[in-house]
Amino acid sequence: MIDATKIYRSVSERPIYFLRSHDGYHCGWCDLDPEQRWLTLVTSALTKSPQRRWRYRDEIEVVGLVTRVLTRVRFSKGLKPEQINRDQHSDSS
Repeated sequence: MIDATKIYRSVSERPIYFLRSHDGYHCGWCDLDPEQRWLTLVTSALTKSPQRRWRYRDEIEVVGLVTRVLTRVRFSKGLKPEQINRDQHSDSS
């Protein structure tokens, strides 16, 4: 499922994987060594989290690809969501 030979031109091009290991679930970019023995969970420089590494298929399982990400929108104090004109602020046509 993970292509060890693929080179990505940007972060937005790179797939995000959902993984399961003996210590729980993990989510992020992954690198697989050319021999397909070690899977490395690659973290963003913004997270300050260390990279993690497992023996591929023995210690970690790829559950699937992340296809959607939801985030919460926070409004400034006093502004209510119904006060926003969606037609004015929409990026879609």
